[in-house]
Amino acid sequence: MPISFGRMLHSRVAWRIALVTLLMYASPGRSLAQTSGETVVLVSAPDKACEPTDSTAPQPPLRVPSPRFWGAALDVTAINTFAVLANLASGQEFARLSPEAWATNLGRTPDWDTNEMKVNQLDHPYHGSAYFNVARANGFGFWGSVPVVVAGSLMWEYLGETQRPSTNDIVATSFGGIALGAWWANSAWGRYW
Repeated sequence: MPISFGRMLHSRVAWRIALVTLLMYASPGRSLAQTSGETVVLVSAPDKACEPTDSTAPQPPLRVPSPRFWGAALDVTAINTFAVLANLASGQEFARLSPEAWATNLGRTPDWDTNEMKVNQLDHPYHGSAYFNVARANGFGFWGSVPVVVAGSLMWEYLGETQRPSTNDIVATSFGGIALGAWWANSAWGRYW
């Protein structure tokens, strides 16, 4: 049964709003896995235009939070679960998951999908940037965040939909997500969000 244009547009808008909400919540400095009692101290270099620095004065040690593997894993799982529920609520057939669908997908090799360019080159990198930013929010550096993005992409392709895993989706989500996520984390929006 074909989906009407209005319903398709509504489901895509709802999916993007959900991911924007997650990305905003999981931006650097915040994490879904952080508890209210946990304190994270981020120290940055002083702004040279605002205050003079004395190079002879003792500087406080830079406290970098240690990476929280389980926090990142929980956040990536939450992002994928939320996306599956949003797709299920919008009536997408590929979101009707079951243990049998997971077993079938885990036994398949990735294929090349024929999604439209907007999906592959905008939606997938956007989704990958959410993985990248939750890794950064959980204390991982740039290179430590890369495996988190790849793992999140593989989790989605094999466990987040009933369609055959796609090579181009894995590549677009991983590499595009790293590029977009690194830009976001280093942009003015990401630093002050």
